[in-house]
Formats: sequence, structure tokens, C-alpha cells
Amino acid sequence: MKPSIAIIIAVMALSHEASAQCDQFKNIDQGIIERPSEIPPEVLSFYRQKSFKLEDPIGDMALVKVSSSNFNDALRSLLKLKIKPLDKSKLNAAKECASDLFKFGPDILPDLGHSHLYTQSEAFENDRKLLIEVLSEFSDVDKKKVLNLFDKSEIVIEGRKDPFDAKDLGQKLFNVILEEEKKGVTPRFGEIHRWSKEFKSQRSGFKEHFKSIPSKILTVLSGGKSAALLKAGPEEELRQFILDQDDLSLVPKELFRKSYQLNQGNIYLSLLTIENVLSEYWLHPKRHQLKQTNKLKPIGKLFGSHGDVFGHWYHLFGMIYYAYAEGAFMAKLSGKTEALGSLVLSGFKGEAQENRMNMLGAEVGVLLRKFMLAREKGEIFEIKVHKKFQPEDFEKRLTKKIKNILRKK
Repeated sequence: MKPSIAIIIAVMALSHEASAQCDQFKNIDQGIIERPSEIPPEVLSFYRQKSFKLEDPIGDMALVKVSSSNFNDALRSLLKLKIKPLDKSKLNAAKECASDLFKFGPDILPDLGHSHLYTQSEAFENDRKLLIEVLSEFSDVDKKKVLNLFDKSEIVIEGRKDPFDAKDLGQKLFNVILEEEKKGVTPRFGEIHRWSKEFKSQRSGFKEHFKSIPSKILTVLSGGKSAALLKAGPEEELRQFILDQDDLSLVPKELFRKSYQLNQGNIYLSLLTIENVLSEYWLHPKRHQLKQTNKLKPIGKLFGSHGDVFGHWYHLFGMIYYAYAEGAFMAKLSGKTEALGSLVLSGFKGEAQENRMNMLGAEVGVLLRKFMLAREKGEIFEIKVHKKFQPEDFEKRLTKKIKNILRKK
């Protein structure tokens, strides 16, 4: 069916109206954007940095307005109040206006690969061996029933403990820095993103949306906007490095090494680059099928599943980045708040491993921060290991789960 003339005219009129609304914010002679605080939130929501900027007044305004809108939507969702979506025609008009103002190109959708089957992995073989050992005291009929369910990925247990030792990962990152220093890459702490002087001097944006001034980095991470609003620079090079790896092979230490090399020893930007690449598609409905996700080695501790590989990695490095930038107190507070928020929004079902990643990331980031601050003073920072890390044993919980399954069957 062809669109009616009335519809075409209406769309053209809306497009013209959007263009007129955008023109009022442009100073064509000077090539700058004027009065960014008056740009509508729906337009600012499409803003993306083209390159690294330590200070970005327009990005700050976009962040505050969009974060305020997201917070209100989350609150309404929590209270089970209806969220009125923006009319599609108005959304398209806002995007057209943003494209005109900020000069960004079309959206680049990620490449989707196949979702890696847990049943084809080494983890599956190890879990199956444990299951067979636990089933040794059960009848052959029960064994067959349970193994059949396991092979269909219907027996999953999520770990309650840390999947790895934060001190061990911290030491591995230290070693990367020391190894690369021998090759001529000098480590630098890096300059942290803060709210721009121009934006803070106005203060109107803050007063309108927040009672106090929160950390810019925390605000960015809370909205999942770092890839758009805190561009580091070598994101695409790092993404290509990930795509060049074998499936399920890349470990955190080597991802950090490559980012560290690309950022020439700037640790802050190294961590930000990783966070941007890992988190950019966090809202994608098939994020577990991204080709870059397929390359990551599962780091969560689960029985019968790889778990949310995408989520585990980006939560881990998001908190490493935040803790490195902001320090111990804020990182631990943020990690606990994130865990509580996830618990509430998931209907109190909980995501134990994701929450563990937040806390582990906070610890690793603080260790890395202390390591670099000590170096700047000419001191040596060493990690003190008080006890040997003990991985979680699923045997008892598995036996209990099998009995419950057989009882229901």
C-alpha cells in the first residue's frame, strides 16, 4: 500500500519543523552550538563524541538531562507506573535534528555470530564428569533422566562465591605494566574525566536535575553511556583485536595488555577503552551472540552454563575502571548499590555472579590505583595474599538439586 499524500505532507512538515527547531541552536558564522542547555532531552539523547575530549560541555548537558529522564523512567517502572514512549515521528525528528547539530553518521549495527553452545565447550565436559560422579549412587533410570536434562542445559546452578581471586587478577595486570615497561611503554596514571568548567559554572543544569553534583564517571556508567560520551580513541582497534582472537580464548589480562599498548601506557584510557568496547551494545537483545562476545573466555562460575558472558565482562571492567578513577570508598559503595539495584529490578531473583563481578572489579581497580599512586611516589606496592583462593565446589548443591528434580518427576 502506497503512503497517502496527506501522510507524506505531514512527514515533510514535521521534518521542516525539526530543522527549524535545530537552526535556533546553531551559530553558522562561528560554527558552534549555542544555548545547549535549551536543547530538548530527546535530541541530546542522540549525542555522541567523535573523538577524545577531556571536557565536553554539550556532552555534560546531554548526560545530565538523559540521566534524569532515565531515572524517572526507572522509578516509574519500579512503581509499576506506565511509561509513555516518545511518538515515533517525534523520535525520528529528534534524531534528524541531532544528526544536523552534532554531525554524526548512521548507526553501525554490530556483527552477530553464533551463540556459543556451552555443550560444545571444555566447561561442559568438566561439569558432566562431576555430574556422573554425583550420580554414582543413583539408579540407572534416574541417571539417564538427569543426564538427559543436563545435555539440554536444563540443570544450571549459579555460583555464590567469587569466581576468581581479585588479588590474582590485580597481580596479572601489574605484571602486564612491568612487562610492557621493559619494551619501552612508560606507565601513566592518566587524567580523569570531570564535569567541564563551563558546565559547572552554569550550575543550572545541576540545580534543575540533581540536588548535589554526582561524579561524572558514575553518572555515565549508571546510564551505560560511556561509549557515546567518554570516547577514548582506539576503541575500533581494540574491537578488531578481539575479533581476531580464537573463540572463547581471550582472558582479561591480554585484553588489558592490548588496550594498554594502544593507549601508550595511559592506564585510565586503557580501562576506559575496554569499558567502551565491552558495554557499547549492552541493550542489544542478542548481545550474547555478538561476534566479540564469542571471543571472550567465560569468567563467571556456574554449573551447567557459561552464564551471561557479556554481562560478566562488562560489569567487571566497568567497576575496575570506576574504582581506578574514583578510589576505594566510592567503588565499594557503588558496587553494593549496583548489586542492590540489580536485585530490586530483577524482582529479587538476584544475579550472584554479576554482583560478584562488581565487587571483584572494585577490588582490582583499587589495587591498580594504589600500584600507580605508589609508583608516582617512587614506592613499591605489593599485594599481600592472606589465604589461598578456594574455588566453589558445586557437589553438595548439585546433589540437592538432583533430588529435587527426581522428586518432581
